[in-house]
Formats: sequence, C-alpha cells, structure tokens
Amino acid sequence: MLLDTSGLLCYIHRDEPQHKKAVQLVDDAGNKLLTHSHVLAELVALALIRRLPRAKVLEFVVDLVDNPDIETVWVGEQLHREAMQLLADRQDKTYSLCDAVSFILMRQRSITDALTTDRHFEQEGFLTLPALEGRGFLLPRGDLFNQAGARKNRGLLSTSVFSLRTWVPVCPTVPFQNLCLDAKREWGKPP
Repeated sequence: MLLDTSGLLCYIHRDEPQHKKAVQLVDDAGNKLLTHSHVLAELVALALIRRLPRAKVLEFVVDLVDNPDIETVWVGEQLHREAMQLLADRQDKTYSLCDAVSFILMRQRSITDALTTDRHFEQEGFLTLPALEGRGFLLPRGDLFNQAGARKNRGLLSTSVFSLRTWVPVCPTVPFQNLCLDAKREWGKPP
C-alpha cells in the first residue's frame, strides 16, 4: 500500500475523519508499505500551511524514513521526468507532481491500494482510503493543497481538525503502528 500525504495525515492526527480507518489499514498492511520523498515534502509543507508543530512533523517523518517496515523511494531524475511526462499527458487533470510520482511507482510495483483521501488516485484507477474501508463513502472534492477546494470543503479541512492541542510528542523508539495520536493509546503499548 502506498502512503500518501492525506493518508499519513489521517493516520497521525486523531481528529481527522478517516483516522481510525487509516490506523486499521496501516496495521493490517504490516510491512507492505511504500512512500516517497515527495510525499514527505508535502507532509512537511502541509504542517507549515496549517501551523502544526513543525518539530513534531519532522520527527515523525524521520521515524517513518528510519522504519524498516516502510520503503521510502527517493525521487531521482528519471522518476521525476516520468512523472512530468505523465502530467503532460494528463493536462485535463489537476494532478500534482507528487501524485504523478505516486502513480508511476504504484504501476511499476503493481500496487493497487493507496492510503489517501485524494480523489486523483481514483481517477487513475487505484483504491483509496474510503474505498478500501468499505465502498460507497465519498469525501468532499478538493485535495489538501488546493486552498480553493479547502474553503469549499470545510468538513475535510476545518481548523479544529488541525488544532495544536491534539498533537503529542512523537516517540522515536516505538513502532510506526504506535505513532498515531490516538487518545486511547499510550506510547509504546500496542492498540
């Protein structure tokens, strides 16, 4: 399963509407998880945009990269060029470069599932968080970096979802599955 920016946000932030579903899917996936450097860059950027504690997000990203159960692909020139070509071929879509990199990697590795709420993955034929959890659940349109979409879709991007009071320190010594910010869990203890 590919870990996308919105899916990681759902995973680590207990106030996200899809938090519990994201935690369950990651727990069930075990060590079959993949992400890439553009996703990590987007996650850090999203934290800045939403005024989340940058240090906590950076700590989480380092823990994710260091986790042996998660493969992180570092985007190089060849993959970047392939993603740019995909964007050129799909000018009718509003895909980001990060999306395009994800699509290329998923096709190269025959991955069908993405931990994401981004509708662009569905447009390319992949299964997303709502579909993986139990078909028929639709999220509002607009991705996390589309500010116009965010204003239209307050249910997905309300300021209370990103409240600083919901963040707790990330402990680098616990497994990835225990890093979510769920009030019912204690650090280092399994769910």
